[in-house]
Amino acid sequence: MKYNTYIPAFLLFLIGMTILFIFNYFPNIDPHFGSDGVYYLSEGKKLLKENVNSHAIGWIYINSFFIWLFGDMALYFLRAFNLILYFLLVLFVIKVIMNDTRKNLDYYYVYIISFIPSIFYFSIMNLKETILIFVIVLTIYIASSSINIFSKIFLLVPLLYVGTLMRVYLVILIAVMFYIYFLLKKYNKFKEKDNFFIFFILYPIALFLFSNSYLQPVFDYLRGSFLEIQLHSSSGLGAYIYAPHSTMDLLITIPYRIIFYIITPMPWETTNLLYFVGVIENYILFIPLLIYSLINFKIVKSNNFLLMLMSFVFTNILFYSSIMSNAGIVVRMQSSALFCLVIIFIYIRMIKKVEK
Repeated sequence: MKYNTYIPAFLLFLIGMTILFIFNYFPNIDPHFGSDGVYYLSEGKKLLKENVNSHAIGWIYINSFFIWLFGDMALYFLRAFNLILYFLLVLFVIKVIMNDTRKNLDYYYVYIISFIPSIFYFSIMNLKETILIFVIVLTIYIASSSINIFSKIFLLVPLLYVGTLMRVYLVILIAVMFYIYFLLKKYNKFKEKDNFFIFFILYPIALFLFSNSYLQPVFDYLRGSFLEIQLHSSSGLGAYIYAPHSTMDLLITIPYRIIFYIITPMPWETTNLLYFVGVIENYILFIPLLIYSLINFKIVKSNNFLLMLMSFVFTNILFYSSIMSNAGIVVRMQSSALFCLVIIFIYIRMIKKVEK
């Protein structure tokens, strides 16, 4: 790897740490900076003091741990932790692409993957999206690799456990991703026996979580009842489509819900920085890269890693378009699919470069 390849990734880290330093010591510049992330911090404080939190999830426990460890400086170190995760993920992806294509990665591709607006924003906001993207990409890479089945299980179980603590239905998404992957691959049980085995390990776990009380809203939703998260996300300033009243209602509306999910947020919805970031990357990155990946699907299909990434993109769009109706939440949900699309784009460009 050439030295120049590292520069954008290091710039990402230095710029992010500079922003954190400025807002940590001069908070009056923007009192609303990172307001979403402050929620997790406040819940972490409650959990630490009262040991009771009806909405406690993995990221709140991590916030609570950082409060115990760093006290008043917890928020700064939580944001720095997110930023370091993003930095390590970028370095990992660069290394994987270069090892696979046996070519040095052009520096402008590294700039693209290092400065994805929403992920950079989430990384310095104390939001859990960065750690989720980290878990998703590593899970897909391990599952698509040529290592033996026991090593895969040994690595995937703790990864998926961490991911599920962050977002309880992540294991369901990964299980559905495998199903779509097999359909796109025209599954051959002899060539794909390891992934087929993992698939049947994931589904019982998914069903167990599905039956758990904290996933009851999702279970009610599939029975045709109101979905709690739908009702919440279809209200407020960022709402762009109504919540379905039944399973049939969802099935009828899913085609245009998918379209709305892909094109949201709209340019006229830029009421805050998050929406502005979402609009910019949606029309410059997400939609063009999705189209580019579909045009070059023949190359995607020839590589297991790329095909799994693409399967996750399809799963992300299908799943979240059916339960999300708020532009602000959509930007957060799209971020993992966007990162996968960026990897696919860079991979395709490098493969074409090698073939010339």
